[in-house]
Amino acid sequence: MSSVISSTVAYYLTDFWCNLTNRFRPKPPTKPDYTNIYTSPEYTPERYGQCNQGTYIEVYKPQNPYLGDNGKPKAVIYLHGFALGASQIYGTHLEHLVKQGYYVFYPNFQTGFCSFPSSRWITTEDLVEEVVGEGLFDSQEKWLKNALQSVHLEYDKLGFNESNAVDTYLFGHSLGGLFALSWPYYIKQENLPESLLPQQVLVADPIPNTAAANFPGLLGKIIDKITDDVDVKVTGAELTMPVAILHGDDDWVAPKNKWKESFSYIKTKQKKMFLSFTDQRGCPAIYANHEQAAVDTSFFPPLLALTVLDGVGVENVLNWRYIWYGLDQVIRLGIRADQLEFDLGSWSDGQSVQGIEVFLSAEQTNIDEKINYLTTAEIDHERALLLVNASIQAYNAFDKEQPTECNSEQVKTPDGYDFVECWTGVDAILNEDKTVECYGVVFRSSQSPYTYIFAFRGTDSTEDLLDDFGFNYATFSPCINQDVVPNDVKVESGFYCIYSDSDGNTESMQKQLFALIDKYQASEQPINQLYVTGHSLGAAISTLFSLDIALSRPDINSTTYNYASPRVGNQAFVDFYEQQKLQQNPETRTIRIQNVYDKVPCVPLKDQGYQHLSYAYLVSFYRDNLTGKFDIVDNHSVHSYQTVLKCAFKNESGYFEGIFDNNQGEKMQSVQPDQSKVCTYW
Repeated sequence: MSSVISSTVAYYLTDFWCNLTNRFRPKPPTKPDYTNIYTSPEYTPERYGQCNQGTYIEVYKPQNPYLGDNGKPKAVIYLHGFALGASQIYGTHLEHLVKQGYYVFYPNFQTGFCSFPSSRWITTEDLVEEVVGEGLFDSQEKWLKNALQSVHLEYDKLGFNESNAVDTYLFGHSLGGLFALSWPYYIKQENLPESLLPQQVLVADPIPNTAAANFPGLLGKIIDKITDDVDVKVTGAELTMPVAILHGDDDWVAPKNKWKESFSYIKTKQKKMFLSFTDQRGCPAIYANHEQAAVDTSFFPPLLALTVLDGVGVENVLNWRYIWYGLDQVIRLGIRADQLEFDLGSWSDGQSVQGIEVFLSAEQTNIDEKINYLTTAEIDHERALLLVNASIQAYNAFDKEQPTECNSEQVKTPDGYDFVECWTGVDAILNEDKTVECYGVVFRSSQSPYTYIFAFRGTDSTEDLLDDFGFNYATFSPCINQDVVPNDVKVESGFYCIYSDSDGNTESMQKQLFALIDKYQASEQPINQLYVTGHSLGAAISTLFSLDIALSRPDINSTTYNYASPRVGNQAFVDFYEQQKLQQNPETRTIRIQNVYDKVPCVPLKDQGYQHLSYAYLVSFYRDNLTGKFDIVDNHSVHSYQTVLKCAFKNESGYFEGIFDNNQGEKMQSVQPDQSKVCTYW
């Protein structure tokens, strides 16, 4: 509220001073002459749909469509802000676009306020009644889908499709900015034509989600009641095209700092967030607030516009040389959105208007662009819980007093499965001393068709720990078909030695595993489905085994979920691994489950050339104390992984927030996962 009061008081004080001294004060830059680019000054505005149904749309058709160098027409989908559906609010910008020969589609996705009222002003209560009416509890998603369907219908009418292609661009303001950033995600979700996908996306003062919006008073209460089901943290995964966010430094509805986390979820590297700044040198002053994209908010008296919308919409230099200019450069000249440069010109006394600065860019984020972070809906909950339990039992089978023996009495068989047997592996410390240890267990479903689980344990001995930190490259050699592996495919030597070495008396783990597979296939209980899993070191070895199965036993239908895996190989290894047939199917591809604050998945280092497999699901927990995010042991616990997964799968949010006990009686804190914090706490 303090921001609302201070900005409103500052506006009126400046306005009062300007009224007194206007003739002596510098004037802002004037509107540019657009005559040369207005190649279609005549246009036809057409209106379709029902305003109170959320299907209303205005389509602006140029009489002389502009064709790019590729011979295609250009279309702009223009998405309005929350409660700002009347096209007059953006009227001169819409005209500016269509006069350049672009088709412009302006859907009013809410249920009302499609034009200014006949009376001069309306109240906040009138506006709310216009916009939501009986649809008070509509969700964001419903509004976004309204816009999608309206535009899709008009594209069809105009014949804009794959055989009659059009270059599409997206622009949105405020809530419409969030919708523009979510548009590609929902096109995919709704199986809509790719002709609706934008070449580039520009947005002005967007909100990353409604929880980040600070609307005061009645509008704030209304937006709190709207289902918050559109969030850049989810939808940003489909933003693979260039993106520019044109924000105002003084925006208190969507404060710039609310974007610091969400920006990292925009997948493309070709992204940038720019900031404009308030400049009160002359009269009228220039305000970098939430309404800098709006050109007319005269449906509200100025005081109401300032205190409810964060600004009085007027056409000025921030339109002409910032927001309009950015979109013009992208559409007409093909400049990439993240490479835009701005010059706001000068006041009449020659002093430059305070310039545009870069606030966020791809280089400032910590997101690994090569990783596809999956949502809770995209992984199999039952499978994830089954296999984390199997990974725990692999630890239980290991007895430090008798490391070569399988301690089956300590193994708690997963429901619906029977314990079958164990296998061993060789720890080769610095490739000299070789000790044999129990490394994993086999479970088989109690009924046919038979599902088998091969579960690998993680680090549980000093020898394992030394091998974990080999960090030298080794050449991967499968059980058979060695010649199919490209020469540049390399894996971490410590993991590979455990998998492939023998002490001279005991077969290597690799040979034991394939002997087990062949034995089961020749039995009366053959493998119908094979699940491969492991935690920590066991996750790394399970990854090697999974690739080996794909190459040496391609007839086996296998799926791998692993937990807290370190990086296993180089980029060539990842590329080769993910070329295998089963990796092309979302149901059978390997999925890594990783704690944001776990240190083990952060090694071996990317700087050494190592890279993770591409598909990961994040959980986020740490020891509940001041230094808990830096903890190495507790943040890596497989039991904590199990607890957090169980809780996350029960929550509608898809993640778990709360305190829990780990397996050693320590308090742990679980929070919403944040991709940008992966491997940042060292």
